[in-house]
Amino acid sequence: MLFRSGCEHNDVLVLPAYRRAVYESLAQYVKSGLEGDELALAGTRSPLTDQLRKAFGPPTWEGFQSESPYVDLEAIRQSAKPYLDWLSSNTRSQIRRSIRLYAETFGDRFVRSPSSKEEALVIYDRMLELHDARWSSDGRRSGFSPEARSFHRELIRDHWEESESRTDLEVDLLSVGFGDEVIGVIYSLVCRGHVQFYQSGLSYHENRRLKPGLVCPSLAIEHHLLQGSRQYDFLGGEAQPVQYKRSLSTNVHYLTWGQISLGTARVKALWTARSVKRRIAGLLK
Repeated sequence: MLFRSGCEHNDVLVLPAYRRAVYESLAQYVKSGLEGDELALAGTRSPLTDQLRKAFGPPTWEGFQSESPYVDLEAIRQSAKPYLDWLSSNTRSQIRRSIRLYAETFGDRFVRSPSSKEEALVIYDRMLELHDARWSSDGRRSGFSPEARSFHRELIRDHWEESESRTDLEVDLLSVGFGDEVIGVIYSLVCRGHVQFYQSGLSYHENRRLKPGLVCPSLAIEHHLLQGSRQYDFLGGEAQPVQYKRSLSTNVHYLTWGQISLGTARVKALWTARSVKRRIAGLLK
């Protein structure tokens, strides 16, 4: 049996002054009060994971740490320095050159939000078309599952009108383009000024100097900067750093993904088998 935490940035909801005590209590509860084999941690903040790993000991943990790069919009706003100036000279150069080429080819830039729930659903479907076209061109199958697609379509139906009133949960769809050409759609979830980039669909051009993977997020970030958002989070989940996220971000969170053994006889046998398998694989190299 696995006990799973949710999606990303999982943590305990507690005032900072009590965080350490709550972490220790939670670790003891998991250690002595749960019936199960493993505790699965998906996208958990590192301090909580570190406390749980400390309670159970190093041999009981398997997993990895992922980066969750983000843009500190509040810091940029207070500095009065343009967003692009926070990035490396190479990234700035690629974005500015690409924006100039897009404008020369198609016309003036735009970043647009849907004006109705119906339009939001149309734009969402357009994002899926662009997303699938890119993945199929590389011979890959998208990790954005049919179940996830249906869930987010329902989320848009249920929350679009609420998002217009700036409630705690907002769905955000941005069409980014030049002239009459849409070069990408960015889909995010927003909570209290925290923009969480979830998915995108990008239109690629035969001219390799046109870089929608840099231009679309950078224009979306500038849009949210003007809207007063506090943070633009690229989220994580990858075992290895993702270059475009690193290039476009100003800071980074760290999240952990894996499982902790709860010490049952069954799972101890499993972990022993895993250890033997790794040793054999090492000998065969």
